[in-house]
This record gives sequence, C-alpha cells and structure tokens, in this order.
Amino acid sequence: MTIVYTINGEGMGHASRSSVVIEHLRAAGHRIIIVSSGERPLQFLRERFGHVHAVQGLHMVYRDNSVRRARTAAAMFKNAGAITREIGELSRDLKDEPIDAVISDFDFRGYLIARKRKVPLISIDNIQYLRFASLRVPAKEGFNFRINLAVASFMVPRARYWFITTFDPEPKMRSKTPAGKVFLVPPLLRSRILSTRPTRGPHILVYQTSGSNQELMPVLQRRSEKFIVYNSPVRIVSDHITVKPFDEETFINDLASSRAVITNGGFNVITEALYFKKPVLSVPVGNHYEQQLNALLLHERNLGMMSVRVTNQQIDELLRRASAFERAAGRLQFGNTPCFTALDGIVESIVSIRGR
Repeated sequence: MTIVYTINGEGMGHASRSSVVIEHLRAAGHRIIIVSSGERPLQFLRERFGHVHAVQGLHMVYRDNSVRRARTAAAMFKNAGAITREIGELSRDLKDEPIDAVISDFDFRGYLIARKRKVPLISIDNIQYLRFASLRVPAKEGFNFRINLAVASFMVPRARYWFITTFDPEPKMRSKTPAGKVFLVPPLLRSRILSTRPTRGPHILVYQTSGSNQELMPVLQRRSEKFIVYNSPVRIVSDHITVKPFDEETFINDLASSRAVITNGGFNVITEALYFKKPVLSVPVGNHYEQQLNALLLHERNLGMMSVRVTNQQIDELLRRASAFERAAGRLQFGNTPCFTALDGIVESIVSIRGR
C-alpha cells in the first residue's frame, strides 16, 4: 500500500510524532511518500527515511513570546503564490504514484492530495482536539480559540478518520462526534523516549520554540539552581546556566535526567516530560490557543503549572509541588499500541477495498 504522509513544518513536534507512525507503517511493509517543510523537520525526517518532498511552509511570526497575527498573516499572504505553484508541482510529481491513502499531521496539502486522488484521508495530530472536545473556554480567550479553531479547520477541512493524541486523563467529547471515525489515543512517543530510563539530576531543563521570550534569562540568572536552556537567542557565560543548540540525543538525555521542566505550551515536550514524570511549568506562547489549552490541561488536571511568564515565585512553587506532580504524572496512560491497533485496522480495510 502506498501512503502519502504530509507533515506540518512549524517546530519539531509534528515531524517527531509522524516519525513514530511512519516507522510503524514501513515496518508493516507499506510504502510512505513524505511531504514536509522547515529546515529542522526536513533534516530530521531525511536522516531517518531518506527522500522527503520539500515544500514551502506556513510559519508563525513571534515576538515577546507571542504570535504576531498581522505579521504571520502578511508572511503567509506573501508566500501564497509560491505555495500555490508548489502544490501544482507536487501534484505533477505524484501523478504516476499509485496512492491508496493520505495521512496528514496538521498539513493542508494532505486534504488537497486526498481530494484530488479520491482516496481516504487520515488525520493524526493533537490540535484537532480543539474541534472535537467539549471545552470550557475562558471568555478572555474566546477570540484566540475561534482563530485557532479556524486554523485547525483550514489545515484539515475534512477527513475519513481522525486520530487525536491527548494527555488529558478526563477527555470529554462533543455529543456530535461521529462514532467509529474519531479515536482519542495517548501521545505517540519515539522509541528513543520509550527506551530511556529517567533519573533525577540537579538541573532544570528550559525549552522554548520561538526564542522570543526575552524575560526568561534575567530570572534564571538570579537563581542558584542549575539550568540547561535550549533555543535561547541569548548566549551567556554563567556557572549555573548552560545554553545549548537543539540536538535530539542531547535533549532527550537532559530531559530524562532533569529535576523539573520549564517549557512553552508545545504538546510534544510536555508529553515527553510527563512520560518521564517531570514537574512541568508551562508558559504558553501568547495568541496561540492550542498551547494555552495544553498548559490549561496541565493546570486543571494537577499535572503541572501554567503561567504567562516565568517568575521566582513560580519556580519556587514548581519545586515545592514537584512530588505531587510526579505522582499525578505516574497515573497517566502512555504507549503507542492503542493508536497502532486502530490505525492498522483502518489501513487493512482500505487495502481490502482497493485490492492492494
């Protein structure tokens, strides 16, 4: 069976999650054609799977740890012509491929390819939780929620099947959720994460996606704890702060051996930290409701803390409540089997219908 897998290139989370599914499908004998964007995701995917169709990505513009909507929209509008041409080129490249299905990790090209080729589309991501979960949206976040819901609908307007990864131990779905079409599954974890045994070292790991949180470093410098900081635009010389460029192996080792984690609201780092039973302080990017939802779930389920900024008081509280957060994380369910079992059944049904 030949499957086109289109992957959003904003950050590393989509590529990381998709790599888990691709490895599983390839091991089952399926042929996977990968489409993605972004320098780091492309490098990550090519190192593991060889050829990847590189396309123009839709990327957000950050400033002061917040998404700048107007600048993001302007950047997307500026690139619209190039993206339209690329869609035509990609369609021609795939013209002679015997495509049986398409999987999309929050990438609009998957929907377009599936519609053009009249094959089933399978959506696998965490962000569609916004569409299918019954959520209590704070009034002040209503506009952000509607914007992010519109983005989620744009990226995947329709799909035959929906796989939604979530760490929420108490998910409540909308009453109109189609039965047998939407699957809530635990977060998908790379084999490298699953095979790593966590320890408790002296350092607090700090991770940010955009590198635009300018208030962070001064707070850390006033502390006495050891910090390992990833993706910081600030390069400092300090006895207790180590700034590192992102490297997968090093990052996993530092995460697994950390004392606690301070991160934005990105899904993958939060779930990997929870898998390792690490106390988490999440500072979601502003105007980014998906990140704010992840942080809110941490807070409401007593799995960690959320804040609009990192302060001395927040770090003190994180360390004081560390044991309680570790116990709560230990009650979560992890593992790739629920997703793989359901996905394999769907793929087998497609194979039987298409006769391949």
